[in-house]
Amino acid sequence: PDWVDGAPTPEVVARRLGGTVDGILAEFVCVPEHAAVRAPAHLTPAEAATLPIAGVTAWHALFALGQLQAGQTVVAQGTGGVSTFAMQLALAAGARVIATSRSDEKLRRLRALGEMDLVNRATSDWSAEVLRLTNGIGADQVIDVAGGANLARSMAATKLGGVVSLVGYLESHRAEFDVTLALRRMVRLHALSVGSRSSFEGLVQTLEQHQLHPVIDRVFPIAKIREALEYLSTGQHVGKIVIDLEGAW
Repeated sequence: PDWVDGAPTPEVVARRLGGTVDGILAEFVCVPEHAAVRAPAHLTPAEAATLPIAGVTAWHALFALGQLQAGQTVVAQGTGGVSTFAMQLALAAGARVIATSRSDEKLRRLRALGEMDLVNRATSDWSAEVLRLTNGIGADQVIDVAGGANLARSMAATKLGGVVSLVGYLESHRAEFDVTLALRRMVRLHALSVGSRSSFEGLVQTLEQHQLHPVIDRVFPIAKIREALEYLSTGQHVGKIVIDLEGAW
């Protein structure tokens, strides 16, 4: 809650809520005034609830770190919350989006977000396909949610001087890659965990300007939190899973 702007420091990171810190799945949470950001007026409470982690992470990666510009190419891997936000934000900025997934059904559902190139990573070498789609140039930015061996493929799919934003490790928390590949392509690798209040405000401004609505797969009442977590573990969702706290107590 104390990361307002600029680079993170040990002091502000130590006070982050969520993740390994219990207490966020609560009806009320007390935070400092400077940690609160106004929710976009056009969003429902359930939609607004998706912003602080997935939405801010995607915006921080694309704009605060990646400096995304119209006409550039973004690869968004998977169909979870960060990735679907990245797709929506990149499209709104006038960028080209290449989305990857192991499921044709999930790729079909992504078509509702706008015009994108869709790549099934289960049936093709997705990094080679990205190079083919970009005439051998590669993507300006790659949002890597998998880590592990996938990180090397993300670097291979990135253009000379491009950006890889590592935001997760769904495949593995250990990664090996050929360092010469990164050096030859002069890839900028950013590892990030959410973002600052400044990035949150930038996200809100973008959502309001383009009247974007987050992708929500399902909403569970608090009484069915176990079912919600079990559904999350199946990986069947596209977008966010929301816990509704109304009437919790």
